[in-house]
Amino acid sequence: MHYAVCTVLAEQLNFTLNLTLSSDYGWNYGNGTYSGLIGKLQREEIDFTAAGALMRSDRMDIGDLTVGTFIARTVAIYKQPPLSSVNNIFTLPFVPNVWIVLLIVMSVFAVTLVFLIWISNWLHGVEMKLSFALDTVTLVFAAICQQGISVAATHYSIPARIATFTLFLCAVFLFTSYAACIVVLLQSASKTINTIVDLANKPITFSVQDTKHNYIYFNETVDENIKKIYFEKMKPQGAKAFTSPEIGVERVRNEFHSYLGEITLAYDIIAKTWQEHEKCSLSETEVYKIPLLTLYVVKKSGYKDVFKQKMIQQQEIGLKYRTTKKLMPQKQKCSANSGVIRFNSVSMKEIYPALIFLGYGICASWLLFIFEYIYKTQMDK
Repeated sequence: MHYAVCTVLAEQLNFTLNLTLSSDYGWNYGNGTYSGLIGKLQREEIDFTAAGALMRSDRMDIGDLTVGTFIARTVAIYKQPPLSSVNNIFTLPFVPNVWIVLLIVMSVFAVTLVFLIWISNWLHGVEMKLSFALDTVTLVFAAICQQGISVAATHYSIPARIATFTLFLCAVFLFTSYAACIVVLLQSASKTINTIVDLANKPITFSVQDTKHNYIYFNETVDENIKKIYFEKMKPQGAKAFTSPEIGVERVRNEFHSYLGEITLAYDIIAKTWQEHEKCSLSETEVYKIPLLTLYVVKKSGYKDVFKQKMIQQQEIGLKYRTTKKLMPQKQKCSANSGVIRFNSVSMKEIYPALIFLGYGICASWLLFIFEYIYKTQMDK
């Protein structure tokens, strides 16, 4: 992008660009001399940097700054985990108040049915057993779960049958709403990772773009969360913790992984390789702010003021904005109207809470069976 700014400068000030390549932006060797691009500027081998460099205080003694040009955003990108992996989706379709009302309704129906059947039996001189009352309570649970009638209809009076019909009609609406919500929740991504604290504490792997300033920042940082990420998630990986954008973005695509790098490079790769449905769960978090980019000129150079004037003019008339929109890839949006619909199959992770509940139920049944057996054995003695 800075080359586009420099070509406009050349036209504005009527000079010719004679480009020199450098493999590095330039960092202090520790003895006052610099490598790379800043080193060439220090030795006055070039008049100014046609590539933008970070505004750093240690470089101000080497060259003069012009104006801030672009923001090189370095953010961590990752895909939000499925909602089913962080929550029990079987409790999410209804808010707590609805669950409370549902329990109250079930209790009212159970009491009503038992009372109506008891009245009917009393009027006909039939004794009502406790087991039949318990079967009626089971009927209410069966109706809510769409399991049908388990109690013989011959025991029902007309008022009891009306109550049963009302119960099953109410259960249809509840079950339909619940099932529809479950389907949506199975396909939904969570929003559990939003900050650097979440990245540090969640079980997500982490890698960083292999650039010099990332090495320096992770060694110089005093942020406790970033230190935790470095020592617990990056250091065990060794050299693999610092990798190229292509590898990092591919890991984000296929793993529960976060990649910290220049967002323009990452979004360009995502736009070219990812499918539409894969972009919907993509999120980003700014790990740290880096300084603005700028063009450096030789210390006490006469180019400084005239460059600043013309670069400010480029911004005022919209040339800088045009360059940004044309050359800087934007965040990929999840298009709801793209026509691409993808349903994920249900895995063991999604049904795990149901299996746990089933296991507890089976264990409780066996315990009650053993208790009844022991009780019956003792009573027969």
